[in-house]
Amino acid sequence: MNKTFLILLIISLSGCVASRKGPPTFEESNPPVCPEIIKSTAKNLEALGVDKAKVREWMNRTLSSKVHPCNVCQKMNEALYVIREDNGTYRAALKKMIQAVDEASDPNAAPPTEQQIKEIESSPTDDLDRESVTLAGEYTSALEDLQTFLISQIRLPVDETENFILDKFYIPLINQEEQTK
Repeated sequence: MNKTFLILLIISLSGCVASRKGPPTFEESNPPVCPEIIKSTAKNLEALGVDKAKVREWMNRTLSSKVHPCNVCQKMNEALYVIREDNGTYRAALKKMIQAVDEASDPNAAPPTEQQIKEIESSPTDDLDRESVTLAGEYTSALEDLQTFLISQIRLPVDETENFILDKFYIPLINQEEQTK
């Protein structure tokens, strides 16, 4: 698991986050009514495997409120578009990054210094090109948006949210990597 956190650290320090290429934002299209955005977000979360009862509780609470989090829901839907990608490009980039870090790291070595991280960022190798770093960063950013939403909006406990994201997204990639060795 330490490798995963190392990867997340490298991605977050690299600042390589491309703009999401997802469905048009509501500013770009005719703005739908906010309750439609909320219902769409709830449907997307349920499809991802988030506890349906808690999602429905959030949806009902939000719809009955005078203040609707339309922008927050729009951002979540954009993140879910990346997370649920059809072709696996983002997950493949993150897997490639995990593999490159795994091959370059010594399990007994001390954590990398800031200087070592800067060197990794500034000199991508054939195995870890800038596009892969950017896509992996985008996927990780979308997962961070999901985590924030689950904690702040759905009101899931932090540890439950972290376990959901680790179990559903990171651990399968790490296990795939270990199986290919």
